[in-house]
Amino acid sequence: MKYSLQSLMIVVAVVGIVLGRIAHLKRWAEYHDREEERLVSEEVARGATRESVNQLLERKFDDWQLTNYWEITTHRQLANEYRAAMYRPWTLVKERPPPPPSIQHSAS
Repeated sequence: MKYSLQSLMIVVAVVGIVLGRIAHLKRWAEYHDREEERLVSEEVARGATRESVNQLLERKFDDWQLTNYWEITTHRQLANEYRAAMYRPWTLVKERPPPPPSIQHSAS
């Protein structure tokens, strides 16, 4: 079986695009993991224990936007979505809008 140079170049280009997309998704997942850890560390510095923050984050609320931990949960969810998209690089991950002003002020 003989392949033309053009077909081999197309295959290499497609593989390169897919691997580049996977690397991009991995970087975003790592970024959101770091941001989540930074925000949890800030809560711990304010006096909460890491276990209590993680327990609260594991609970399921109907509307996370009503909690002070909205930003942490958003980063956790996005990291999980980017990690899942690494196995399906054709899927898109939609970034969340910033929290409402009332939550931004109460979380600060």
